[in-house]
Amino acid sequence: MSHNNFLNKLLCHKQNTHYDHCFKLRICSRPVFICARCLGLYPVAILNLFLSHKYKINFTYSAEKNLIFYSMIPLVMDWSLTALGIIKSHNVIRFSTGVIAAFGLSRWWYLYLTDQYMDIFWYIARTFGVFTGVILVILLIRGGLR
Repeated sequence: MSHNNFLNKLLCHKQNTHYDHCFKLRICSRPVFICARCLGLYPVAILNLFLSHKYKINFTYSAEKNLIFYSMIPLVMDWSLTALGIIKSHNVIRFSTGVIAAFGLSRWWYLYLTDQYMDIFWYIARTFGVFTGVILVILLIRGGLR
C-alpha cells in the first residue's frame, strides 16, 4: 500500500468512487481526501468535549435532551434524503451538518464520561438506536444492503 493510499484509508472511510463527498487536502504535496461530514464533526466534538470538561458546562435535563436530539436531525435528514435520491448534497452541507451534530454528540460523550448511569445518557442511546433503525430501513428501501 502506497503512502498516499495509506493516508487516504486512515483519514477517510469513503471508497474512491465517493471522493466527491470529501475535501481534498495536500499533505506533504500528496492529495489526501477527508470526509466532509467527519471533518466538521470530530474536531468540533473533541473541542466541545474539552471545553465542557474544562469549564464544567452543564445544562438542564430538558435542554441537554433537546440539544442532543435536535442537533442530529440535520445530519440524518441530509444523509437520508441524499441516500434516497431526493436531493443532491454538497460538501458544504455535509460539513455544516457535521458541525451541528458535533455539539450534540460531544454533550452525549460528556454526559457518559461524567456519569454513565445518568438517565439522559440512556435516553439518547435509545434515540440513536431509532436513528440507526431509520438508516437501515432507508438502506433496505434503496437496496443498499446486499
